[in-house]
Amino acid sequence: MSGLKLLWLTLTQVQSSCEIEFLPVYTPSTAEKEDPKLYANNVRQLMAKALGIPVSDYTYDDCRLMTRAKQMNLPCAPCLVEVHRLRTKLG
Repeated sequence: MSGLKLLWLTLTQVQSSCEIEFLPVYTPSTAEKEDPKLYANNVRQLMAKALGIPVSDYTYDDCRLMTRAKQMNLPCAPCLVEVHRLRTKLG
């Protein structure tokens, strides 16, 4: 679906509903205060558990890469994303 079509469908929708669930305040431990990545991962795990979904390390760009690979009739396996990420990191 193109971005323009998505924008049009969003703007012409009369009503949108959503459900909001407030989670308890998460207070970081001493270790989490010293390691922001640990804190972020633990909060992410807690949010995923509340939603009943698994945690994923894929980024928006990873999903775009797999979509583009599929459009080009290339295999869009998750391992390709890891290879691309490693190649980008190593230069």
